[in-house]
Amino acid sequence: MKLGIGKKLIGAHTIGFVFFLFLIIYSYISISSLLSIEKKSNDLANKIKLISDLQIFIQQLVMPANDYLITGDKKERENFVYLVTKISSTLANIKTIENKTEEETLIEIEVDKGFIELQQKIMGLITTENPVNNKGAAGLVEEMNAFANALTDKISKLHEIANKKMEHHSVEAFKVRKKTLNIYIFFMVILLSGFIFIIFSIMWGIVRPLLNLTNAVRVIGKGDLDYKVKVGTGDEIEILGDEFNNMAKSLKEKNEEIKALAITDGITSLYNQRYFMERLNEEFERVRRYKRNLSLIMIDIDHFKKHNDIHEHPKGNEILKGIAEILNTTVRQSDTVARYVEEKFVIILPETGIDYATTLAERLRREVEFYDFPDSEIQPSGRITISLGVASYREDLKSIDDLIKNANAALYRAKEAGRNRVCI
Repeated sequence: MKLGIGKKLIGAHTIGFVFFLFLIIYSYISISSLLSIEKKSNDLANKIKLISDLQIFIQQLVMPANDYLITGDKKERENFVYLVTKISSTLANIKTIENKTEEETLIEIEVDKGFIELQQKIMGLITTENPVNNKGAAGLVEEMNAFANALTDKISKLHEIANKKMEHHSVEAFKVRKKTLNIYIFFMVILLSGFIFIIFSIMWGIVRPLLNLTNAVRVIGKGDLDYKVKVGTGDEIEILGDEFNNMAKSLKEKNEEIKALAITDGITSLYNQRYFMERLNEEFERVRRYKRNLSLIMIDIDHFKKHNDIHEHPKGNEILKGIAEILNTTVRQSDTVARYVEEKFVIILPETGIDYATTLAERLRREVEFYDFPDSEIQPSGRITISLGVASYREDLKSIDDLIKNANAALYRAKEAGRNRVCI
């Protein structure tokens, strides 16, 4: 049986007890400080996520009005009301966040007023009778889109401020860790200098484990959360080492969770639009530099709004999940599948020309068409189907926006040609 610290220091129990008590207290203070830093990091990450969601919702808010002018479908009014509710909820959550600067407060007030004004503009459009080919309404759409873009710019400013706060917090957190480490080492040196006899007598029982812990603090303080403390003394120091390991594991899990949430769609578990844009931009720059192939597939679920209108959103979400699973299991490991917006999906195909991309798109179309989705009999074709648009990189494309535009145009040609098909 391994001895505890009390028995190891039986010859100098008073001095040993004072030393260990100080070590425990300071370690507890250090852990409390790191947990406080973790909590603030989570709060800032949540704020950034809320602002990102608000940007996306504002961009989506103008879609019902645009679709209404194209189709005249009054169901777009319900979509508008749903988005207004989501934005109002997100704004309310942002307003409850504390420790704001005066600039943030002013921007939030402007965004709130702008949101109300944007609602009024959209309401004027979606309540217009006979909207299709209405030139007057088309002019109002341009004004609405410009106003929405201006509002998004204000939210981007809020996002920029939040990111700067996160950067500042990261710097301050590093300083705290460094200061904690320096103080810890300083006091260790002071205390250990008074216990020369004990150091020599119990070298293998206390000093080496403590040095391991000190090194762990240094390594973890520099951000290496994979580092594991190896202490096998069987006493309180080993417990302390386990706590350091648990703390590092907890911090790592939280960081990974925050990173995953930032790039993952909550319904389908695919990558979200934000990650898709970053990944596509990386691939676009690579193919432009090295003259390689790159293709993009844009996918839209046919008559999805009709399915949602009849079966409501929970069952519609099951359709989204099913299609996401088909896409994920069909594409290559090197391909990137993401949910773009609503019922739209996108697939990035690196090192892929138009021929293979078209073949893959057709395969995906068939996989979805012959998959037995529940409640698909109410669809016009009696099955859930998708339309796909395929586009590939050309040297005349100036940016990823051009590639997305080409894929989207091909998608709409597939829609106009009768749906459930692939167009390039």
